[in-house]
Amino acid sequence: MKIEIPGYRPSIIDNELYLFLDDFRAFRHKFRHSYSFELDWEKEKAIGAKFDKTETLFRKQIMHFLCQLNQI
Repeated sequence: MKIEIPGYRPSIIDNELYLFLDDFRAFRHKFRHSYSFELDWEKEKAIGAKFDKTETLFRKQIMHFLCQLNQI
């Protein structure tokens, strides 16, 4: 999603958003495959604090991508 495919589609997200989303992906993986006592709650709290910025970036970049598709 972060890589442009010339002649096919523009990139959908940038590297900053990719890294934020990857933090959430890693949390989901660890949460699903761990017991709650194995989680580092301070680290998870820091990831949770990124949610609002991640949502804002996601909405902005998806809308930009959709506008680009309309131009193609």
